[in-house]
Amino acid sequence: MEAALGADLVRAGLDLTVGLIGRGELLVRESVTGHRYCVIRNEGLSEFFFVLGRDVADVTQSIYLPDEDGFEVTPNRDREQAFLHWQGAQGVAF
Repeated sequence: MEAALGADLVRAGLDLTVGLIGRGELLVRESVTGHRYCVIRNEGLSEFFFVLGRDVADVTQSIYLPDEDGFEVTPNRDREQAFLHWQGAQGVAF
């Protein structure tokens, strides 16, 4: 779960990763898109992996979109994602 500065936000999600990439690596999540990316690599791995993900967010208010200015915050946000990632000795493709 995460909390964003300037908003009341709760997000929960789940990812299913099929493949060996990620073993012995440190993956983090990009806060806007929700995509995971590697910050510490295991250089010995070279292959494809596939990820399916889904998360749900509940937003109650935002200082960036105040009610008094006529903005209406969407209370529930659902997001699905699927991607293919390749990592080899000479590069990475996403």
